[in-house]
Order: sequence, then C-alpha cells, then structure tokens
Amino acid sequence: YLSGMAGKVEQFGGTLNEFAGDGVMALFGAPDALEPEVQARQAVLAAREMQVLMAQLNERWLALGVGRPLQMRIGINTGSVSVGSYGSSGRMTYTALGLQTNIASRIEQAAAPGSVLVSHSTYKLIRHAFRFEARGEVECKGVHNPVPTYSLVTEDAAQDAETRVLPAA
Repeated sequence: YLSGMAGKVEQFGGTLNEFAGDGVMALFGAPDALEPEVQARQAVLAAREMQVLMAQLNERWLALGVGRPLQMRIGINTGSVSVGSYGSSGRMTYTALGLQTNIASRIEQAAAPGSVLVSHSTYKLIRHAFRFEARGEVECKGVHNPVPTYSLVTEDAAQDAETRVLPAA
C-alpha cells in the first residue's frame, strides 16, 4: 500500500514528504518549483490514481481473504508553506510547515471514505480541468473563516489526454 501510493505521488511529480501510520503527506512544487496550477493539477491527478490503486489493491486483498474493502480519503490544499530541512543536528527531516498543511489535514479528515476533497484555493486553480461538486465548508483551527470544499467527480476527457502525466523537470 505505502510503496504503491508513494509511486503514484512520484509518477505525477510530487515529493513524498512523510508516512504517518497509514497516511501519506506529499508536496507538489517542492523542492522543484512548479506553477500553482500545475501543482494543483498534478496533485489531483495523483490523488485520482491513488484511489484507482486502492480499488486494485482491494481486489487482490479480498481474493486473499481480507474481510472487507479498505478505503482512504484524500485532502488537497494549495497555498504557501515553509519548506526545508528542519530538526536538530541529530535528526533532520525535509518537510513543509505552516497553516496550509494544517488545512490540508483538516480537509482530508472531512473527506468521505474513497473520495478526494479539495480546498477552494485548489478548486479555483483547476476547476476548468476537472468536475467537482461543492461539499460545504470545513472549520479549520487557526483559520478565521470556514474553508469551502469540493469533491472530485471526474475530469474532462479532452483535458485528461493533455495532462495525464507531465514530464519531470
């Protein structure tokens, strides 16, 4: 599961930031800069493919006797963060810090199992490339106003052919 999900992040130009239990945190646009629209598009493409992979893994696991399908939820937010190596001389980690990562986490927690939920800032950047449905607002600690969210439905077929995988820069 984890290696497969990491592979999807890397396939779409993302950087695997960390594993936290069964969760994955990924960055798009760091350490290599990407335009915000490209970051958002690649993150959504990766998320969609991660959900496809989850279904494929479930088929294999159910054939092996796993009692019920597993589901994951994905939250995506776009914004400015501080990215770099943080820690101490004994242990450093490359990560992103800031309010925007907390918003992404809250959006992920609000997503329905098996879905991809994006923030308004992500939606505004790529609403022309994918179909979304409004899903209401999410309260986020440290944010004055609730964050509007949108659930990924499907992408436009013509746009999909153009944006499926962008070559690594």
